[in-house]
Amino acid sequence: MVSQTHVLNQELEPDEVIEDKIHKKIGLQLRNEDFLHLFLILFAAFVLTKIIPAFKNGNQDLAWPLLSGLLMILNSIYSLIKRWVRNFRTEYFITNKRLIIYDNRRDQIIKSFPFKSFPRMVLRENAYNSGFIILGEYDKLWEKDPKDKFEWRNLIFRKNYIDTEDYQFTLDNLPEVRKVYNNLLAKIEEKANST
Repeated sequence: MVSQTHVLNQELEPDEVIEDKIHKKIGLQLRNEDFLHLFLILFAAFVLTKIIPAFKNGNQDLAWPLLSGLLMILNSIYSLIKRWVRNFRTEYFITNKRLIIYDNRRDQIIKSFPFKSFPRMVLRENAYNSGFIILGEYDKLWEKDPKDKFEWRNLIFRKNYIDTEDYQFTLDNLPEVRKVYNNLLAKIEEKANST
């Protein structure tokens, strides 16, 4: 049994109990899209090293490229820091009825996913058996889900921007991600068979 916080005690249904707390590592685990952030930072830094001297010498036409380069760097750094802070503050609990994503700093439940109507899960595991689980839909520019059928129209008529933001809901930095994934699948199947 896992010790429960005040808010979790209030939010649980009368016949609901916390069965497990999902353990995670603290830190920033790099993902595929982080390499785009790193590329943007390096590219913008390179461009700025060429633009800043010309701008200082009086070429005012370079104000917009200078501002764009600074914004690319700031946006990439902000995205990485935001995910690190969110990972530091978030805890994951499994009850007998749902998965709870909990913010321990604000002492509130961010989101809960009942096992009866659980969203799509996508497992991303690295070579060290750690990784993350995406809950719901995600931007398929980065990774192809084997369940998805390739269609040319999805490639041609896709949105015209690259989403460098994180997935909306993830279970991040899980040291034994496949074990957690299988545990959640078992809970979903158990709920589906009980109804």
